[in-house]
Amino acid sequence: MRGRGSEIALRLRDGAVPIAAIIGLLSLLLFIRVPGRGAWLRATLNASHAPIFAAVAVLLAILLRSGSRREPSSWPDWRSYGLAFVLAVGIGALIEFLQSLSDRPPSLFDLGTDAAGAVIGLALLAFFERRRLPEPKPTPGAAAWILMALAIGGVLFVAWHPVQAARAYLARLQTFPVLASYGDSVGLPMVNAVHATVAIEALPSPWQRQPGEKALRVRYGQGASDNAWPIRYLGIEPSPDWGGHSTLALELVNPGPAALPVTLRILDAGHHWELDPPPSLPIAIPGATRATFRFELGTIATRDGRRPLDLQRIEEIFLIPAEPQVPVDLFVARIWLEP
Repeated sequence: MRGRGSEIALRLRDGAVPIAAIIGLLSLLLFIRVPGRGAWLRATLNASHAPIFAAVAVLLAILLRSGSRREPSSWPDWRSYGLAFVLAVGIGALIEFLQSLSDRPPSLFDLGTDAAGAVIGLALLAFFERRRLPEPKPTPGAAAWILMALAIGGVLFVAWHPVQAARAYLARLQTFPVLASYGDSVGLPMVNAVHATVAIEALPSPWQRQPGEKALRVRYGQGASDNAWPIRYLGIEPSPDWGGHSTLALELVNPGPAALPVTLRILDAGHHWELDPPPSLPIAIPGATRATFRFELGTIATRDGRRPLDLQRIEEIFLIPAEPQVPVDLFVARIWLEP
């Protein structure tokens, strides 16, 4: 009994630091909130799952080895790597579930990034452990190629969102003063939808200006108005500097038979939702209609006696259905600035 108790105590002592480190790493995802908005921030936060779960998987692999042994008994140590990977992905799924309880929808892409990070971490651990083995070291063989392929695949998966965000920023720069157009999916990283789904689709034929013309289709689900929570909205990140332009134009399509009231809101870098809410600009899109709406920037900047908008630091454009709890569809064909 004394020997058994000593073994348990030894395991607890050896595992205390890795377990504390795992808890600390996971708390970064659960409790840390980074202020700010934008495609770069979303892409960075998505990619941040990878290094966190790389470290978590490595710590799990070490913890899973029996007794106080922290070195592999063989190389590659597929058993501990496989168990660590499964546990890491399970923890990632649990975190997505817990985040969904705070009105953040679970993300399969985040879970995939967790898995990719775990693969990268375990592959690096395997190569590191081989270097530490005494001579003669085992021949790498096919195992090394498998580990290398897994690591490269994980890196490519994690890099997907940052690369797509970079393409979106470059395309936005090239098409200015067009703020948003959706002939292809390049602009999707600039779109942020809550309680709504978005997709690039061909406009229904009655509203096409040219054959096969595409637009951003927004399907607003169950949510609330912009005066309640949880709000449902479409957010679009435009080019920030609107200086030298006098008019904001939006080309929208309402495919439904009834008129669709929508609230347009424009946020600059100095806004504060509670103390300095952005101006609300009503739009009423007639049923089964493609229509263009124009707003004078000077009028927007001073609407309702609020402080002027900083037209050199615009952060986001919001389109919010005015009627709560009514699922609706909307096409955004184009948004642009005019002199």
